[in-house]
Amino acid sequence: MELEAWKLFALVGLFALTLAMVFLPLFFWGRIRRVQDPHRRHVYETGVSLLSCFGGGVFLATCLLHLLPEARSQLDKGLLERWGHLPAFPLLEFLCILGLLLVLVMEQVTLSWKEGEEMHHVAGRRSPHHTPLGAAPVANYGSVEHLPGDWTPPEEAEEGSHSIHDDPNSHSTLRALVLVLSLSLHSVFEGIALGLQPDGTALAQLLAAIAVHKSVLAVTLGLNLAHSRLGRAGVAVCGLTFAAMAPFGMGLAMLLLLGTPQTGTALLEGVLQGLACGTFLYVTFFEVLPHEMNHSRHRLAKLLAVLLGVAAVTALCLSFPHS
Repeated sequence: MELEAWKLFALVGLFALTLAMVFLPLFFWGRIRRVQDPHRRHVYETGVSLLSCFGGGVFLATCLLHLLPEARSQLDKGLLERWGHLPAFPLLEFLCILGLLLVLVMEQVTLSWKEGEEMHHVAGRRSPHHTPLGAAPVANYGSVEHLPGDWTPPEEAEEGSHSIHDDPNSHSTLRALVLVLSLSLHSVFEGIALGLQPDGTALAQLLAAIAVHKSVLAVTLGLNLAHSRLGRAGVAVCGLTFAAMAPFGMGLAMLLLLGTPQTGTALLEGVLQGLACGTFLYVTFFEVLPHEMNHSRHRLAKLLAVLLGVAAVTALCLSFPHS
């Protein structure tokens, strides 16, 4: 019962933290965009970019050092309880692939539909000064290297890079909704992983990793919503939706475990955690690291931030091991 109470506390805390991080840029955006000093803008952008890389390292280490061993333990236990032997097929690795592909397929189908609708909408009224759709990739929500509007440094603008602000249609209602949907898909699985944790130490470790990553994504989402064509009510709904997805996934996992017979709990935990591992790998290698590492600025600093994220989780695992 004590563990369930801590999970409920984590559920409420994660919701409050995510909501605060989404709305924080909305409150301070007016002040930030009035900053004329390019060096100050460069400092702001660099700091958030390094934090994103640190979060990527935290997610990578959390997946491989914590979630994957825990999923293997629970999956093996559940298979032995039900069938009395372990299959020769690498089931856990297959579940990781399924988890990664599940998010990839849903995201790409959504983006493909959105891009097709948008191209059909603007095909008949393209002007010579219209920015190509490809100049503003909507899927770069994991990157903070090209933040909206005035966050783009002058030196990068001269190099021909395009921020989301360059596309007059990039902040449409549809694009903002697709952005929220893509981020929310990850959040549900993150919440499921939290809800499946078997003890307080594991819960604290994973909660810290998710809090770091979600804070960065929430700030990035808030910056995009600040430039969208959504009204105040629409922005509020998007922020609340994104903030509620991880608690929703967490509550769903807790309800599934409560309604599952004791003999099937371990197998269910192993399957869901295996899927969550694939999602974490997707976040790290498809979302955060590529968008940050593909830009030439501060490569070594970003690499150091990733290593520090891995080192932090490694230290936590060594300090608080659990069986």
